[in-house]
Amino acid sequence: MAPVEGYRCPITMRTTTIQPYDVPRFVSDIISQLHEIGHWTTRCCAVLNHTTPSSSPPAIISSTVTPRDARVPTTILTEMDLIKRNLNVVEKQHNTRLMSEIAYLQCALRSEAEEKMSDFERYVETKINQCVEEVHHTKKVRQEQMETSIALGNLQDGWRSLQSDVASLTQQLQKMQSTMEMAASRSVEMISTLHDQLKESSKLRDKHETSLGNQLITVDQLTTRVDMARNEAKYAMDQLKLQIQQHARTLNRMAKGSNLFEMMSPASQGAADSSSSKGKVGASTKAKNTPAANFSKTTTDHQHLQGKRSLVEIRA
Repeated sequence: MAPVEGYRCPITMRTTTIQPYDVPRFVSDIISQLHEIGHWTTRCCAVLNHTTPSSSPPAIISSTVTPRDARVPTTILTEMDLIKRNLNVVEKQHNTRLMSEIAYLQCALRSEAEEKMSDFERYVETKINQCVEEVHHTKKVRQEQMETSIALGNLQDGWRSLQSDVASLTQQLQKMQSTMEMAASRSVEMISTLHDQLKESSKLRDKHETSLGNQLITVDQLTTRVDMARNEAKYAMDQLKLQIQQHARTLNRMAKGSNLFEMMSPASQGAADSSSSKGKVGASTKAKNTPAANFSKTTTDHQHLQGKRSLVEIRA
């Protein structure tokens, strides 16, 4: 007797991981599994009912053989009943799952349909708005085209007027070129004459510069002499002022002390004479020092003027 294959129900393989979009495939799997169960039952029946006579059964041990009275009736019918019960349970479970999944799918499809409708409405609204905007844009473009056509007509008229103006200006430019050529020839002649005059004037300038240098030398000499005369006059004026001040002081003293003069002793007169002599000596020394200083200043000024004159001659 051939061994009977063990039954493993394959219906519960994909029940936990089922998704709404896998329902058709899931139903097809259930149908294929039911066909496999049917084929398995037919094989079991064929094996149990049709035994091969050529197969020699193994030696049966008497101790292991059970009597007919104690045997349990395990037939194909009991196995078929168990299979049917399992199939009914599985069918109910799958029916409930299918119903719940179908309801879930209906809800999902409705929500998707609503979302698609809302998206479609939004799309239609956006398209309508775009169409309206395009219509406004086309109107604006047409208006701009009309304005541009008018502007182009004006530009063409202006271009024609410009062409006429350019033609007249070219004629004027030709006339101006002819006059400029005449003026250029005249200016060249004038420049040549002016160049000759400049040469002559440069020669005269050199002569005048030499004469001016000589005059500057004489002026410097005269300025030195004038400075010396001024210094001498200042010195004389200062001495005159000092003498006038001294005479005024003596007159004031004489006017104030006419009575005391008679009572003065010869010793006091000697002291007064000595003091007056000291004052005269100091004034004379000051007077001697001032002209020397003035003379040194004049000499330095004269040297400075000579240096300037030499620089002027070098530049010339």
